[in-house]
Amino acid sequence: MLVLKQILLSGMLVLVLALSACNSSADPKPNPSNGSSTPPVVNQENPSPSTPQETYFLYFNNIQKDPKMLDCEVVYPTTRSYKKGINYEEVLSALLNGPTEEEKSEGFVPVSVRSYALNYVIISGNTAKIDFKILEISGSCAVASFRSQLTETFKQFPGVSSVAISLLGEDEGILEP
Repeated sequence: MLVLKQILLSGMLVLVLALSACNSSADPKPNPSNGSSTPPVVNQENPSPSTPQETYFLYFNNIQKDPKMLDCEVVYPTTRSYKKGINYEEVLSALLNGPTEEEKSEGFVPVSVRSYALNYVIISGNTAKIDFKILEISGSCAVASFRSQLTETFKQFPGVSSVAISLLGEDEGILEP
């Protein structure tokens, strides 16, 4: 069933990409509220000056702004510039890959996930649904931080007010310490 779902999602993505390639509008805008993926990320370190850019926020804990980290759910934004219209999976991947060296020097600390494999990210209504194939995280602070980082990062997309996290479609007991 999972393989069939992945094949269907892949087929839908190919169809969306094919239709968007046929679109002749001068300034195509991604529409995160429809549940489809949007185009890819570019090197955030040295983007081409002629490439249209968008700025996105990634939320991390920060040991300079909160040295004692008494509340693990408190996260702070850092900005990244990407090629216009990146997709949700790429935003999540950037978050899970952690802060850049420059961001680390500013006190941002990475997500405390030991291992993960993403299944999908979709926006449905006002909820970003993030499903993992593998997700290994432990400790109450790490779990609270991870949930907060995901929620705050995805709330920047139009219409998103909540995040549902699941593992192979199951959400019961997923992020418990």
